[in-house]
Amino acid sequence: MQNKQAYQELIKWKDQEIQNLHKEIGILNNKIELIQNQAHNQIQTAYNNYLNQKEYKMVKLENENTKLKDEVKQLKFDLNKLQQELNLSQQNNKKSNQETEQKINNGFNNTNYVSIQQTSFI
Repeated sequence: MQNKQAYQELIKWKDQEIQNLHKEIGILNNKIELIQNQAHNQIQTAYNNYLNQKEYKMVKLENENTKLKDEVKQLKFDLNKLQQELNLSQQNNKKSNQETEQKINNGFNNTNYVSIQQTSFI
C-alpha cells in the first residue's frame, strides 16, 4: 500500500512538474513573441528611417534642381539682355561709322568743290 501511495505521490509530483514545464513553455513562448515583435518593430523603424532619409534626399535634390533651373532661367535672361545690348551697340557703332564716313566724304567733296572753284577762279 505504501508502494501504491508512493507511486501516486510520484505521479502527482510528475504531474506538477509537467504543469510547471507547460508554464515555463508558455512563458518562453511569450518571450519569443515579445522578442519577435521587438525585432519586427526595429526593422520597421529602420525601414521607415530609410524611407524618410530617401524622401529627404529626394526633396533636397528636387529643391536643388529647381534652384538650378531658376539659375538657368536667370542666365538665359541675362544672356538675352546682353545680346540685345550688343546688338544695340553694334547698330549705334554702325550708325556712327556711317555718319563719320559721310562727314569725311562731305569734307572731301567740299574740298574738291573749293578746289574746283579756286581753279575756275584762276
